[in-house]
Amino acid sequence: MRKTINVTLLAILLVLTIGLIFAISAEEKPGIEGRPVANAQSDDNPEISMSPNDVPKLIEIIRVWKLIDEVELDKIGDEKLVKFLAKYRQLDKIRFDYHKDRVDSLDKLKKLLETNASDEQIKIALNETRRIDETFAQREKQLLDTLNSSLTPKQQAEFIVFQDNHWQEMRQIVRNLKELSAIKERRLKYQPESLSKNP
Repeated sequence: MRKTINVTLLAILLVLTIGLIFAISAEEKPGIEGRPVANAQSDDNPEISMSPNDVPKLIEIIRVWKLIDEVELDKIGDEKLVKFLAKYRQLDKIRFDYHKDRVDSLDKLKKLLETNASDEQIKIALNETRRIDETFAQREKQLLDTLNSSLTPKQQAEFIVFQDNHWQEMRQIVRNLKELSAIKERRLKYQPESLSKNP
């Protein structure tokens, strides 16, 4: 049963990604007198109303659905489930903020090294980087402890596996989207040349 749900979720995500690609492509096709045909609608070809902004929301919905299924969160009860998901969103936010702050901190360190800054300036930047790491580690541990307190040992193991699989899937989706974007850019780059060659 779980394999069927996972396959269904991946199929939905694939369909949504393809839908997004078609929606982006439709916006670029010129219609009569240069007007786009993206809004043209017929019974045979219904409009796909999806924007790039919709993708993160759809991915989030699918991710929560998979989380509930793979960690069997329906077994903890509705009230605990709502609290669990709220804490899980907090965990996501602190991870996102941490990665952003850490990238900024590393950029600062690189600039200091490139400009041969003084040891005192480098020491201050190093302390800030270490503070960011320590604060994140403490907050992440607190949230994970809270999340795990609602789960059985088996569910805790499933939760760890889910998180690892999820980030691997997200990295693959990002790679796929980058490849599709590169293909689209190459197509647009050569499209004007091919149009100008036609009489």
